[in-house]
Amino acid sequence: MPTPLPAVLSFDDVFFRAVCPVDAADLGAGVRLLVPNGLSFGALQWSREGRFHDWFRDAPDRHQVRGSRHATHLGVDLAFYVQAGRVHRLPAGLPVRACASGVVAAAFAAGASELAPGGLMILHGEARGSVQPFSYLGDVREEKRPGEVVRAGDVVGRTLGQKRRGVQRTVVHFGVGLSIPGHGLEFVDPSCFLLRWGIRHPVFPESTCTPDRLAAARAGSWRSPGVIDGARAGPRWQAAWRTRF
Repeated sequence: MPTPLPAVLSFDDVFFRAVCPVDAADLGAGVRLLVPNGLSFGALQWSREGRFHDWFRDAPDRHQVRGSRHATHLGVDLAFYVQAGRVHRLPAGLPVRACASGVVAAAFAAGASELAPGGLMILHGEARGSVQPFSYLGDVREEKRPGEVVRAGDVVGRTLGQKRRGVQRTVVHFGVGLSIPGHGLEFVDPSCFLLRWGIRHPVFPESTCTPDRLAAARAGSWRSPGVIDGARAGPRWQAAWRTRF
């Protein structure tokens, strides 16, 4: 029998020591993860002819206010990394890890919106009172089943290679929040996690990390730490670009 998880009294008890679901060590030496063109928590990603778009979905997005309760995107897409001054896509088959200890509450082989084409929801610790912290990993081929206990850093799934509009893309959608009985899931802005994990965020107008430039990168397939077949670098990265959330 697995050791029971410790009781959790607050959101901070779980997430203050959370680890990134994408471990840079799995990608190789000198890697920094990158969130291009915005945080993507109910926020605009880029604009064309006065219309705002989500950079991954390539679709118009009317929501411009961070943290909007009605936003179509409650979390952040981890999809790119910087290595040796070039931007790369995450490879297909990359291990995806639990950010904190918990129990798998649900696995989604398919679904709508953020749940497609696969993913997991993890409840962290024991519920005390009326709320319980959770994390959500989307666009992931799950390797854990509901009811399984996981520890921070355990591999719970793998990235999926997806072809959308002729472009091969690989994404880990990461969301965190509180499960509230009678209310549902309340997502929170993940900025603080990204800052602590040292994830890069280029600030315009200097950055070349635009959708068209990023499309030049090819994901490839993950074999082992630092070994990725079929990858192709995208735009160049300049160390002078600031990181801001």
